[in-house]
Amino acid sequence: DGHIVYVHNDDMTRVAPYNNNKERRRIYFKELTAFSLNMKAKVFYFRYATTDWNLLRMLKTFKKAGMTNIIEIPTYPYKAEFMVSFRSKVIYTIDWLLRGQLKKYVSRVVNFTEEPKEIYGIPCIITMNGVDYSTIKPVLAPSMNPVTMIAISSMLPMHGFDRLVTGVAKYLKEDGTRPIKVYIVGEGPKLASYKKLAKDLQIDE
Repeated sequence: DGHIVYVHNDDMTRVAPYNNNKERRRIYFKELTAFSLNMKAKVFYFRYATTDWNLLRMLKTFKKAGMTNIIEIPTYPYKAEFMVSFRSKVIYTIDWLLRGQLKKYVSRVVNFTEEPKEIYGIPCIITMNGVDYSTIKPVLAPSMNPVTMIAISSMLPMHGFDRLVTGVAKYLKEDGTRPIKVYIVGEGPKLASYKKLAKDLQIDE
């Protein structure tokens, strides 16, 4: 609600107020820099949110302080995610212009696909995103029991719930021997389109 906050366990501390999105990002990186230096952190692990001067300034400060910077890119390549509005295209353009400088300050990029082995000139740590299904024994239920799924998210394009909706429709059309119940919980920019897709595929009930 207009503040950068620090949350630890159940305690929330208001750090600094902001007035708009541009100011929020600037203040966020400023306060994050001060917090990390105060904690005398050795490693900075950051979930990537595009490059701008604020991020580069912080990473440069951390490297100068002897910290190891590691960036996680959860979806790569991510260009398509930003080709949806003028504002997001501007953000991507700034990222495209500046991200080549990341290699000056970042030691590794963590990604979740076997390729590439290097992103923006930075070696990758390749890991997995989610659950190792080979370690889980399937639960077998009577064939006519309903399949119940619950999906909870902030409804962003990269969450891909459109695939869930179309998958359910395809299953019901092709054989559909078991009832399926899907509960999608949350709010976000893609919620309306998920509702429309379910209605168009005649599975909105």
